[in-house]
Amino acid sequence: MSREHPGLEDLVSSLPNEIGRRVRAARQRLELTQEELAERVDMEAATVRAVEAGRRGLSVESLVRLAEALHVSPGALLEDPRRDDGVCADEAEAVHILRRLDEPWRSFVVRTLREIQGLSLSYAEPRSHSTSSGQAHSTGSGQAELPVRSEVFNVTVRPSRLCMLRDTRKQFSADVAVTGGAERTVSWEVGGNTSPKTHISQDGTLYVAPGEKAESLIVRATSTVDREKRGTARVDL
Repeated sequence: MSREHPGLEDLVSSLPNEIGRRVRAARQRLELTQEELAERVDMEAATVRAVEAGRRGLSVESLVRLAEALHVSPGALLEDPRRDDGVCADEAEAVHILRRLDEPWRSFVVRTLREIQGLSLSYAEPRSHSTSSGQAHSTGSGQAELPVRSEVFNVTVRPSRLCMLRDTRKQFSADVAVTGGAERTVSWEVGGNTSPKTHISQDGTLYVAPGEKAESLIVRATSTVDREKRGTARVDL
């Protein structure tokens, strides 16, 4: 019977020691036991131990299952030393991770990488910068400290949906994802209400008035740093 991936299967079977070391390192990064990894990929724990020790080869299908369970690309486990396309295992893994991200995380990662690339060019040579007292300062290693951009990139309201009775209160919270120490504060609003007595306080506590006639309300948390970043929750009455 012919093999489906003959070249790749030959490569996988020829690198058991290297693949085993990378499987073990990836498992340990996730703080998984060999038994837990074996359960994730439907293998015997003894098989996982043999793979990590380099005593057992893998089929292409088993390699893919292990990579998925370890949240890495198959290329990161394989890292073919014979490849000449200029792409290293770290780069292949970065692409694999990026493809699995949903928005807004994917855009944030791409934007951050672009900024890092720009900073790496701007700070290629050691330079000094001014402290609050106006004096130049450099790091102990002689390299200039890189600025970290303060940014809010996502706001999530919790709970995101629930049912409430009239004349009751409910506390909401906002998870604000930031970089560079940006403020995580939000302002709260409620929409869709018919009664002016239905309101939400700035600590996120929603009160639904006894005479509220709306069938649903929208609770909104907006970043005080970036008004375009907001999260919402739905309240059914």
